Amino acid sequence: MQGNGVAIGRRRQVEIFGDSKLVISQLTEEYKCESESLFPLWMQCRELMAQFRYINFHWIPRSQNTEANDLAQASGYKDGVEEADFQKIKENKAKVARAYNKKVKPKEFQVGDLVWEAVLPLGTKDKMYGKWSPNWHGPYKVDQVLKGNAYMLEQLDGVKFPVAFNGQHLKKYFPSMWDDEQ
Repeated sequence: MQGNGVAIGRRRQVEIFGDSKLVISQLTEEYKCESESLFPLWMQCRELMAQFRYINFHWIPRSQNTEANDLAQASGYKDGVEEADFQKIKENKAKVARAYNKKVKPKEFQVGDLVWEAVLPLGTKDKMYGKWSPNWHGPYKVDQVLKGNAYMLEQLDGVKFPVAFNGQHLKKYFPSMWDDEQ
């Protein structure tokens, strides 16, 4: 694992390169660190990470690890990111974001809209139904629109959910001719 920090005005950023996807997943808290021998090291890493405002993790497979280390050292990651290198990183991230966003259709829902909610985690299958397992829950009614593409939902009988839902995991519900109109 190799980390490098840079101070940019009042913001602090660190780029962390690692060849262990498990360790990176534990540091991002995607996975829990359950090893008693590694937990003190995990805590130490979390304390160090708290000093930085922005943290970018980079998982590099072991076969590419030597190239990545050479790249990191050549880019100045040992002592900090040079301003020009930081600009290149920002430009590359913006380029990737533009390419991704070309294909993303923004979803916006209004209060009163009926929506489906995705079964999470995506791809989860019920053993009883197998491939016939539902992919969506609902329909639910949008009760409140929050900032950041978040929505408060309620069931059709008026019971409200206590948590907000990400609009990324919702889709508009269109009644079919089989639905009873009440």
